[in-house]
Amino acid sequence: KYAFKGCNALTTFAIPDGITSIKEGTFERCENLVSLKIPNSVTTIGKSAFALCKSLSTIEFPNSVTSIGDYAFYECSGLTSVTIPNSVTNLDENIFHSCTNLTSIVIPNGITTINKLTFYNCTNLALTSLPENITSIGDYTFYNCTNLALTSLPENLTNIDNSAFKDCTNLA
Repeated sequence: KYAFKGCNALTTFAIPDGITSIKEGTFERCENLVSLKIPNSVTTIGKSAFALCKSLSTIEFPNSVTSIGDYAFYECSGLTSVTIPNSVTNLDENIFHSCTNLTSIVIPNGITTINKLTFYNCTNLALTSLPENITSIGDYTFYNCTNLALTSLPENLTNIDNSAFKDCTNLA
């Protein structure tokens, strides 16, 4: 846990093959970390693993990743595009909270739940659709996503929690 927290001299990093988990807060507050290579051996990304890595612009998830913890990319304002691998089945709380430059994200069809605050304050997120398997959207999930442009909701959706789309001013 917190192995490289606050190491602001880190700009790039290649996690060695054989590592299976990026623990809680491992790269938290590495404000100059721009890119990161995650090997195929990694299955879990822990809570706040990359929180506040404001320069992080490139992250490639291998298909081995099955779990991304709460706050994993909290306030990573350098991220612009993310593809979540098909191996991930749940989006935990606050994962991309305040990633203000995130414009696009690919959410795999296996996701059924998007937990609270996942995309909170992602003001540039221009998502136009959600996977059909989504059944639940948590509290404040898309709060203040002012560029959100969903044209419909999944047919399987049975639960939308409080303020899930509050202040999404571009929704038609």
